[in-house]
Amino acid sequence: MYSQALHKLALLSLISFCTIINVQAHMAKEIFLKSGELIGLPDSYLPARFDKEKYILTIKDKSFKFPDFLVNLIKSNTEKQKIKMHASWEHDGDPYITIEFMTEANGGCICFFSLDNLSKLSASKEIPVEGGHRREHITFSEAQQKAIRNGVYQAKK
Repeated sequence: MYSQALHKLALLSLISFCTIINVQAHMAKEIFLKSGELIGLPDSYLPARFDKEKYILTIKDKSFKFPDFLVNLIKSNTEKQKIKMHASWEHDGDPYITIEFMTEANGGCICFFSLDNLSKLSASKEIPVEGGHRREHITFSEAQQKAIRNGVYQAKK
């Protein structure tokens, strides 16, 4: 009897633990770019667009014009470049979207934005190394940080 009760308690504890882990864990969801529209974000972040000719990202009521220094970094590696996007909004912390400008052979650039206002931007470079890529954080100068802040504006309706 005691053994059976202990077994049930252990099973209940395991189920509770798995439920907590599942609730706390999150996966970034792939976002698709179709005719300039971002597909896969919840309605609260729409409209959402990315103009890959002008390098303008729009989420809800904010737009971000990529500064020239960032566009130059992205364009320095355009041969067979793929653009991939992922976003996460179902977790503790800031909801975010990432845009990867990558090539298989030469790595590329990954930009991380706050979904709420596009004001928080960080970026990293993927550098090819034997057997894969190495990620290096990009540190922005004061002038570059100012250009990033100035790149956010009220979206046109």
